[in-house]
Amino acid sequence: MQGYGLRAFNIEDSSISAAALYAKGCDVVVCSYEFLANNDRGKFNFPERLRAYANDQTGELPSPKRPTAAIASGMWDLLGIPWKRVVLDEVHKVNKERLSRHKALTRIKASAFIMMSGTLPHNVWHNFSGYLALLKNHPFDTHSKFLHTFSSWDADGQTHTPDAAGIALLQKFLQAVLIARPKSILKLKNCDQRSFVFPLLESTATFVSKLTADYKDASVKAALQYKTITGDENSNIHHLTLAVKAQLASLHPMLCEELDKGNIGVEDDENGAQDAGHRAKVKEHDKDESRAAYRERVKARKGLCEESSRLTWFLRLYRLIRETRPDKQIVIFSRFLSWLDIIDEALLRVEKIEALRFDGSLSQKRRQQVERAFLNGDADIPLLISSGAGKPLPSECRKLQSAITNGPRR
Repeated sequence: MQGYGLRAFNIEDSSISAAALYAKGCDVVVCSYEFLANNDRGKFNFPERLRAYANDQTGELPSPKRPTAAIASGMWDLLGIPWKRVVLDEVHKVNKERLSRHKALTRIKASAFIMMSGTLPHNVWHNFSGYLALLKNHPFDTHSKFLHTFSSWDADGQTHTPDAAGIALLQKFLQAVLIARPKSILKLKNCDQRSFVFPLLESTATFVSKLTADYKDASVKAALQYKTITGDENSNIHHLTLAVKAQLASLHPMLCEELDKGNIGVEDDENGAQDAGHRAKVKEHDKDESRAAYRERVKARKGLCEESSRLTWFLRLYRLIRETRPDKQIVIFSRFLSWLDIIDEALLRVEKIEALRFDGSLSQKRRQQVERAFLNGDADIPLLISSGAGKPLPSECRKLQSAITNGPRR
């Protein structure tokens, strides 16, 4: 019966206050990790900004605006109404304790956390420590305590992968907090998987190999230098520019040229940074003018498709999917916004198709327009989407909210 379900609210507007959120009387609040981190960052940084303003002798600093933090507000704790359950989907994306999103989660006043993931031990075994930091009433409240308990030690006194006894101990401990289910219960439809292996152009392959070798040398030097200064084995990430440049070179030579000229930048993606090698992405351009100028250079590039073997093989794969699945819509993801711009132009030149775009450069209104166009449009029109913008679309959240609200009480 209508009216007996949970009332859900998808919060995307950062101007909503905690009081306004409470007044909605909703049972479930849905938000992205990005929204939570931004919500927490404003509140966490406000005291420092206020002190800087109070101590400013020049009078040049503007008066800091009091942040609005609906999720991170201290109001919930003051009123004695903590969040009852915080459900974290794809939690392996926020299990690094050094990242702002993880820190934002630890500052939430919640009665319990429910974490879901298909790959909990992401990359390295001690990633479990990040999950335990969100739980209460256990002895491993710091990463060092976790390592001291479960690690083995090498001849130099450094932590190492657990031995058999350590693994058995860790497994016994995790049984108290972990519920595992076999993949057989998912009962998903069969999924066709195709792997395209292709050779790079000889000049590209040589350049990528050189950049990769330079990156390996630089990473070793950076790790040794950082360990000497701090005693920590985790190196800084400045040398990763070489790794990112190698990735860009394998995509298209134009991207390396733009990077060298400073037209596109490199920044660390904290959501995707991993211990086994921090991943980076091309910075989405801050100014519309810069982005427009870059896209004009892409359009004016002669031989755009021919100078990249990856682009050539991508177009072959696109045609294959179009021929074998003519009634299916196609979504193309990439971490690199500038690479999507090249794909966009290639589809227009070769396939005579003007693809839809969904990325961080679009306003919220324009995103909704693109969403409607894709959901209601022709299957021949693909959607190019940056992975950072690939969160649930607004209408999907509204449908979910309606289903929850109108569903029967179990």
